[in-house]
Amino acid sequence: MPWPKGKTRPEFMAQLHEQNRGTKRTKEQKQRISAGQKASIRQKEAAILRGKASRKARSIDKRGRVFIWVGDKKVVEHRHIVEQLLGRPLEKYELVHHLNEDPTDNRPKNLLVMNRREHRVVHRAEQLVRWCIKQWPEIKTTFQVVLKN
Repeated sequence: MPWPKGKTRPEFMAQLHEQNRGTKRTKEQKQRISAGQKASIRQKEAAILRGKASRKARSIDKRGRVFIWVGDKKVVEHRHIVEQLLGRPLEKYELVHHLNEDPTDNRPKNLLVMNRREHRVVHRAEQLVRWCIKQWPEIKTTFQVVLKN
């Protein structure tokens, strides 16, 4: 939660405490919090997959792709995550497809490795489905007119 402007520390802490009231935490989360660590284990796993890149080291380009620094190289985050999961570098012909079409959503379950041809087929199919959904009212009325005659 960002620090609200114009509030003192006690006011901010009271507001933060009020927002977290009733939050259910596991025993492991409570131990992590009392040790001064973050409650979420997912953040730790994500940091390992990203090459321990800090939030400040991340940047997003005009196409929405997230870039991170791994060592002294700037790499696309989704490719790095898939390479870590597969345990090998991706070939030049291999692409990473985001299943939900959000290039900033780099969760492993949202990433799929494929070649250029497969990627093109997937995107054409997605475009066709979107077009059919958009045109459905017109198609439906056309079928109704044809069926009545």
